[in-house]
Amino acid sequence: MPTALQQNQPEYKAAVHNLWEIGQLRFKLEPKQREAYDQIKRSPAEEIFFLLCHRGFGKTFLGSIFGLETARREVEGSILIVSGTLKKLRTIVKPTFEQILRDCPPEYRPTYFAQDSMYQFPNGIRVHLCAAEKGHIEDLRGIHKVILVLIASIPIPITRCI
Repeated sequence: MPTALQQNQPEYKAAVHNLWEIGQLRFKLEPKQREAYDQIKRSPAEEIFFLLCHRGFGKTFLGSIFGLETARREVEGSILIVSGTLKKLRTIVKPTFEQILRDCPPEYRPTYFAQDSMYQFPNGIRVHLCAAEKGHIEDLRGIHKVILVLIASIPIPITRCI
């Protein structure tokens, strides 16, 4: 990441503005995350991509980057960011979104609606933060999806895996 001094340079600010405009946030990733990002981008869109990595890798950050990039690029639909629990959404996912959005230009910055756990982007895209616990997964039915990002640990019984 650039130093604070570099981030205050007009050229850097202009570059960041342009990257937000085109929905390209890869520059925010650490090298290990960029490797995973590139592999995911190379895989066919219709395939499920499973990333198994250690604690502290930055899974939430990487998944959030994908969700926010898609929100900037698409013109309609919804993005679902699914975490295991409501607590993880409040304590991990939402702060990660806020960290990523820190340098988002005002004209592209979404509005957060706490009651709906949703970010509404100026282009109409909605990013729903959803929990998979206690039947909340049923709340996801009927939402038109552009992308689905599963974040953090969501227990999946081995008998249900294909």
